Amino acid sequence: SGGFGGTMEDISRGAKSAGGKTIGVTCYVWDKGRYTKANEFIDEEIVADSLLERIDIMVKEADAFVVFPGGTGTLLELSTTLEHINKGLIEPKPIIILGDFWKPVFSCLNDEPVFSKKIKANCKISCCTELVTFVSTIDECVEKLE
Repeated sequence: SGGFGGTMEDISRGAKSAGGKTIGVTCYVWDKGRYTKANEFIDEEIVADSLLERIDIMVKEADAFVVFPGGTGTLLELSTTLEHINKGLIEPKPIIILGDFWKPVFSCLNDEPVFSKKIKANCKISCCTELVTFVSTIDECVEKLE
C-alpha cells in the first residue's frame, strides 16, 4: 500500500491481522517535503524520493491492484497503472475496482484503444476499460484475486 493513513492504514491493518506481510511505499512529499512516518502496521517500508517515484515503485512491484474510492492521489495511481499496462510497459496485472465510484472516469475511456500488441494478441482486449474489473463487495474482490 501507500503506507500512510486512511484506507492505506486500514488495508495494512487487515493484511497484518490476517497474517500477511505488509509493505508500504512512502515518500517525502507530504508536510512540505518532510518525511512522514509510515503507519504502524507496515512490516517493510520503502521510502521513495518523490511522489512519482513512489507510484512507479508501486506499479512495478505490485502483483495486483485493488482500487477503493479516493481522491486525486488514487486517481493518479490508477491512471498511471492503467497507462503502464495499456502501453505494454509492464506485464498485465489484475486491476480490481471496488464499487461504482470510479465508473464515471472509465465511461470517458470507452473508446481508448489498447496499444500493447502483447495484450491484444494474448487477451483479445480491444478497449482499455476491459483491463479493469469492477466488483461490488470485498468477497468478490478476494474471489477475483484467488
